[in-house]
Amino acid sequence: MPWVSLRVADDASAVADVMRAFSEACETEGRPPATALFSRTEQDGAVTFYMMGFGALAVAAVVERFGFQRCAPPRPEGVRLLIGHPIAARVLARDVKRSRSWWAEARAGKGEPEGG
Repeated sequence: MPWVSLRVADDASAVADVMRAFSEACETEGRPPATALFSRTEQDGAVTFYMMGFGALAVAAVVERFGFQRCAPPRPEGVRLLIGHPIAARVLARDVKRSRSWWAEARAGKGEPEGG
């Protein structure tokens, strides 16, 4: 499942805009269970959003509108689920585990990760 992220400076209005747009997109798509928005507040006050499962067209439009970029699954420490089904937290844990295994194999010489 693809992950995307977006870092927003310490700006409450911009944070609210992203959350509102994502919530509206989920409503438009009937709240797909595999779609979720997570966030982490960084030490400098910025907020990093992480989104998974943007297969729905309305949610993909949010990705494009705000300039989310593809990323590895976020470390779960300090990440909280903002919008989405609680099962998304389990998907995050699974994807992090797979990502760590993937990079470990690449470093051990078992293949080079794509794009990496």
